Amino acid sequence: DSSSNGMSVQAAFCYFKLRDEATRIKGWARAAPRSYKDEEETTADIDVDETIASVLADNPSVTEVNLNNVSKVTSENLDQLIEALATNTHISKLQLTNTRFKDSHAKALAQLLITNTTMLSLNLESNRIGREGIKALSKALTSSNATLRELRLVNQYQGAGAGAEMDFAKCLEKNNTIIKLGYSFTYPAARVLVDKYLTRNLDFERQKRANVYV
Repeated sequence: DSSSNGMSVQAAFCYFKLRDEATRIKGWARAAPRSYKDEEETTADIDVDETIASVLADNPSVTEVNLNNVSKVTSENLDQLIEALATNTHISKLQLTNTRFKDSHAKALAQLLITNTTMLSLNLESNRIGREGIKALSKALTSSNATLRELRLVNQYQGAGAGAEMDFAKCLEKNNTIIKLGYSFTYPAARVLVDKYLTRNLDFERQKRANVYV
């Protein structure tokens, strides 16, 4: 019981990384406390409206949106951003750590991921995504999306529950592109399945890289 020593509840954070070596795969798991704080640079001085406008304009020079830890981001801003992303063809990295991103946003984002062909990395850590949001995102991974390679969901305000975690893990069975996944699993069986499918995807990636040099 973690409460007995004053520490927050810990769960396994499965995070696998593809190494440059063409014939080697290496992965690791580390404990991630519920109080995990994103360490990336805070972008508090960013103009949120201007950022959304550039995404809506589908500016070719804008390939990343970083609103990590921007406290002035509102729920309406997130709705507007997701709507803008639906027609954007250049954003490949989206970072929304600690923006009060919740289930309704996750559902909308999951819907656009079904047809999106440019998003490679998605960071939604330290938010308020619960069971319904996790389910929506996991279903998007089983769709026609063959682009997204990194998904970070560690440290959500509320847990998804064992059922949603297992559904999430099983959905990865039908996805061959995710090679980096961050999530604080509380259900060991789900973590084992995720380990299995990420290792498989890493192997697919290794084979593709090796074939380039054949």
